[in-house]
Amino acid sequence: MQKKRKFFIMTASIGEGHSQAARAIAETIKQVHPDDAVRVLDFLSRDVLSIDHVLKESYLKMIRIFPEMYDSLYSNSQNRHLGTTFQSLLSWSFRKRMKRLITVLKPDALLFTHPFPACAANLLKKEGDINTPLLGVITDFDIHQLWVYKHLDVYCVPSEDLARSPVQKR
Repeated sequence: MQKKRKFFIMTASIGEGHSQAARAIAETIKQVHPDDAVRVLDFLSRDVLSIDHVLKESYLKMIRIFPEMYDSLYSNSQNRHLGTTFQSLLSWSFRKRMKRLITVLKPDALLFTHPFPACAANLLKKEGDINTPLLGVITDFDIHQLWVYKHLDVYCVPSEDLARSPVQKR
């Protein structure tokens, strides 16, 4: 008898599209592999005193109240230097939580529909702390720099054009 595999799909409750994609992937895995376990996890804390909750709420308010500011930050974070700095800050901020989750959950694979948890897993894999297969699922119409990680094993993209994109892994 084959061992029951455990798949965890990590998203972030910043915008509904990432969460909807995660649920759709979970349903498909359940249909194709009914004997395996699959679960969607919101990587961001719901604890109102946590830094990531403050980050999430600030992000959502900025989109609603100052959409031009969000557009500017999104565009500027595509700049290689600024984007790399932002990636490093996020990776180190979320590193401990990701390591704890992997230690407790013991996943056979991690799938990401948001770049925040992906950045932390990438850092852990880079450091040799994990060897779990990591899969990034791009839910946007382009590949933002915050999605480009050298230690993610596979990317799924929504179009053939993006699959041919010249984005280089770091």
